[in-house]
Amino acid sequence: MRSGGITGKWIPGIHGDTPLVVAARRVLKRRLAAVAHFAPLAADASQRDIEPVHQLRVATRRSAAALRLFADVLPRKPTRRLRKLLRCVRRAAAAARRDDVHLEVFAKRAAEAPGGADPALALVLDAIRDSRRRAQAEVERAARRVPKLRAAQRKLLAPLRSPAPLPADERSAECAESPNHRPYTVAELAAARLPDLLDAVRTRPCAELREIEQVHSLRIAGKRLRYALEILAACFPAEFRSDLYPRLEAFQDRLGEVNDLAEIVQRIDALAETSEAAVEGETGDAEPRPESLQALGAAYREQLAARHAALLEWWASAESRAIFHELAAMIGEYCEARTAASMNSPRLTLRSADGAGPNLVPPPEAEHRRVAAIDVGTNSIRLVVAETDPLTGFRVIDDVKETTRLGEGLYSTGSLSEQAVGASLQALSRMRAIADGYHVERLRAIGTSAVREARNAAEFIEQARRRAGVAIEVIDADHEARLAFSSVANAFDLSDRQFATVDLGGGSAELVFSSGGLIDAVYKLPLGAVRLTEAYGSFDGRGEYRYGEMRRTVDKLIADVIRHVPDGLELLVGTGGTFTTLARMSIRRGVLHGHEGRFPFAVRGYELRTDEVSELLELLRKIPLSQRRRVPGLSARRAEIIVAGLCVVERLMEHLRVGRLRVHDGGVRDGLLAEMIDDLGVRVTRCPTAARAALVSARAFARRCRYEKPHSEHVTRLALRIFDQLASQFADGAGQWGTREHRDLLRAAGVLHDVGMLVDVARHNRHSYDMICRAWLPGWSRREIELIANIARYHRGRGPAAGHAAFSKLGDDDQRIAAHLAGILRIADGLDRLHTQNVHDVVVYTDDDRVRFDVRCEGDPAVNLKYARLKADVFEAAFRTRVELAWAAPARSAMRGRRR
Repeated sequence: MRSGGITGKWIPGIHGDTPLVVAARRVLKRRLAAVAHFAPLAADASQRDIEPVHQLRVATRRSAAALRLFADVLPRKPTRRLRKLLRCVRRAAAAARRDDVHLEVFAKRAAEAPGGADPALALVLDAIRDSRRRAQAEVERAARRVPKLRAAQRKLLAPLRSPAPLPADERSAECAESPNHRPYTVAELAAARLPDLLDAVRTRPCAELREIEQVHSLRIAGKRLRYALEILAACFPAEFRSDLYPRLEAFQDRLGEVNDLAEIVQRIDALAETSEAAVEGETGDAEPRPESLQALGAAYREQLAARHAALLEWWASAESRAIFHELAAMIGEYCEARTAASMNSPRLTLRSADGAGPNLVPPPEAEHRRVAAIDVGTNSIRLVVAETDPLTGFRVIDDVKETTRLGEGLYSTGSLSEQAVGASLQALSRMRAIADGYHVERLRAIGTSAVREARNAAEFIEQARRRAGVAIEVIDADHEARLAFSSVANAFDLSDRQFATVDLGGGSAELVFSSGGLIDAVYKLPLGAVRLTEAYGSFDGRGEYRYGEMRRTVDKLIADVIRHVPDGLELLVGTGGTFTTLARMSIRRGVLHGHEGRFPFAVRGYELRTDEVSELLELLRKIPLSQRRRVPGLSARRAEIIVAGLCVVERLMEHLRVGRLRVHDGGVRDGLLAEMIDDLGVRVTRCPTAARAALVSARAFARRCRYEKPHSEHVTRLALRIFDQLASQFADGAGQWGTREHRDLLRAAGVLHDVGMLVDVARHNRHSYDMICRAWLPGWSRREIELIANIARYHRGRGPAAGHAAFSKLGDDDQRIAAHLAGILRIADGLDRLHTQNVHDVVVYTDDDRVRFDVRCEGDPAVNLKYARLKADVFEAAFRTRVELAWAAPARSAMRGRRR
């Protein structure tokens, strides 16, 4: 059988960011078509080839696996009906396949038997042939069910036009565990299902497999894992198909051999029992023949024991462990990258997701130099390994965090506790080993608040040097603040903004005021989540605080240290675990409260308003620690100190009079990496091709969604033409929405505005929003992806409104940007309403109370003008002006010139 077409194991066109409803339609059509294809071939008694029967059995198993995998988006009643039909076909095919295997085994033995035919073998062969005839009749009956199967398939796939709404219990804020949410994309499905399927296989102890029944159970679990991986294979590196999957198949073959031998022994034993009873009834003599069925069974039982022993030996070997270790690493890395890492994470190389487009991979001769940084903090210790990269300056290749609570007890005793020191030294030893494994050129470790203040810090530093091989540099608060600021400056382009950066750790907070890309002032605050928890928290396990007293202390310290707050602060950027946890909780609240708030679990660039920070703080401080630990997005260890951390954040925002908080998932360690790479003579600046790389990733996603390229690219070109003219004519306001960065956002939104058509034509703008939010778009930050998604969403239908959950999550500035750019995109989309690309240019004129669009088109664009006018409402509201559209027919000479 050929591997392509409907009979192949791999499903083309499935990617991590494919919506589940689209993937389900595509996968089930192919899987069920394979069943319909093989059923008549298997039922044809004239065919002597046993392969169609085997393929029919495999096709039904693959179909059943697909039904299990996509259960969350499938209608229940048609699914049950289809499962029942598949079960009937599978059982018939399995029985026929079993008889075929046994017939082949015993026929070969009979042909090789010395001295002519053996009566026991002849008896077995006759019994198998009788069973095979009955099985063939069952296969024929099953094949007649194909029309019913096709009808059930149509009923199953008909409703798959849009994602199913979340059940009421999943919208409730009481829902504590984030894995309970229904996945929306294939990436989320892989993250939700594959770890459990893998654990069901790799966690089986060797002692358990001494029972043959458990070997069969392991074989079924292995098939479920393998069939799920076949569906999701496109999500993983090419090495999976070429290396890991064949090894997984070989593992299944080992289990299959043991299973086949066990079934042969079982069949012989049953025949022997029946035969001896018959002989005894006729002659009264149960004496077995020289080559008896019992002896035949003993021979195969011996083979079974040998194969079983070999399987147990292999299962306990390093070879088998390696397969599942590599699978676990592949699945874990993929799930982390697709659901937890920031879309702008340095660990993502900026390249076309499907290999198309310009070559964005650094040339082979480019030099890569590796460095590692360790941040020894009050609450946790973190290792980051990075290598230089011609495209992005540097990229992170590993990031390890361990919560050791080095500062626990420090602020009451003045010393680092023995337990905390021991845990920290063990963590440092592990991190040193990881760094050595990467062959880093240089390793630097820095100690911050806890190491600065502890009386026994020198002893700890010496032990770290001797026992872990790590030399810790103690940096002052000013240096710590500048490193955090360096990380923020590399992550976001805020050179034209006046903003503040705060790095909040376990023992202290460092605040930097900046304008024009330069540092104006640095303040050091003795406020940290661990320090305040020890001073004002309870130690009875309830997690209560003397909150009023703690808040007054925080207010007093902030007021005493920060005497002057610059006017016009636009933004507070926060780094540290408190801020990333705050973003995750906010994101999870969006997931639970409604469909539109479902963003990927990424935090870089995520923004919150003061009222949401206050709301979360009030919620968390009023519930006991046991309940706090179950809040989605909040880890159990962070739950112990989160109230103190949020108190500092909320009081800082109040004192600085800023209403917006932007979260950065980097921090001091990233600033240290930049400093180290700068020492190597490598410039850590964004490559000029980075913006182009980000746009290539958007186009790659559009191709994966099978976008209508002529229409989308034409609308994008018209939108950019309008944008450029407006930006030059609205000189005063263009800085708010008309920068180069915003032009790139409009271009990406134009390319992607119709990707929701892949799910359904109706409400496709909302599907576009959902898909873009979950898309694999290297080069774009979380904030930029949300902006692009909002711009694309409002290219049709109702315009932006404060009541829309997705739009309301944007900051005030970003709401203005989204409204202006969506207004431009709507008009451009209206000008290609017929998808004929006959409008070749737009010339924009502005005056005090109107904007005029002269549409250049060879034929009368009456329909396009009509829809552009209907869709001008968002533009008029955002730009606060009237819109006029008119056809400016080209001169005849120009038209003739173009025809020539």
